[in-house]
Amino acid sequence: MISAKLILYVSIGTIAMFIPIIIESIWYKYKLWKSLVVGLLIAISGVIGTYVMFFIENQRWGGTSFYGGVFLVPPAFIGFAYLLKTPHRALMDMCAPAGCMMLVVMKVQCLLSNCCKGIVLWTDASGEAVRFPSQIAELANGLILCVVLMFIVYRAKNKGEIYPIFLILYGISRFILNFFREEFLTTEMFVPYGTIWSVVAVAAGFVWLVLLRKQKDTENKITEEIKEEFVEEKN
Repeated sequence: MISAKLILYVSIGTIAMFIPIIIESIWYKYKLWKSLVVGLLIAISGVIGTYVMFFIENQRWGGTSFYGGVFLVPPAFIGFAYLLKTPHRALMDMCAPAGCMMLVVMKVQCLLSNCCKGIVLWTDASGEAVRFPSQIAELANGLILCVVLMFIVYRAKNKGEIYPIFLILYGISRFILNFFREEFLTTEMFVPYGTIWSVVAVAAGFVWLVLLRKQKDTENKITEEIKEEFVEEKN
């Protein structure tokens, strides 16, 4: 059951996602209404993904796991791309920075709910445990990733490659930050699921990036061949 508190934070996160989405729409000259629809679709598919991933990890409903949204959004947007008549790669470019903004808002929720706590670094003179600020560190990581990805989008050199780059960067940073989560020391598994999914994300990102660049090379080669044929016919 989706709680009222989660609906509130997802709503705030959706509004936050519109910031990078609208900026990208202006840069790429996309229709504004499509951008707003994209934001809503990211939120809906992302929430479903987090619940499904939590169930996979715990065999019960009732919680969320952020990686579920990270992994579900790309396949979900294959169908959305068809409906919106927009290339899947273009939509994925919009999803990556937007997802970072949702992460920032959800980390605020973690901070206020005191979940995803950091490991105990030391105990002060009063006996109070001083913990690594895990929620704040992951919040800052989301903001930094959003800025970095928006810079890459602005350069336009890596157009169509933003989501796999996000998978790589988030996977690496989350892998490192997971060592400072309390769950890393308390999990009954060899390592927490977040660590496992981080490795999967990095691997998937690299494979996706390689395939994309091969596809781009093929498209460029075909374009050049068409140009050469056109020049020959003209002559």
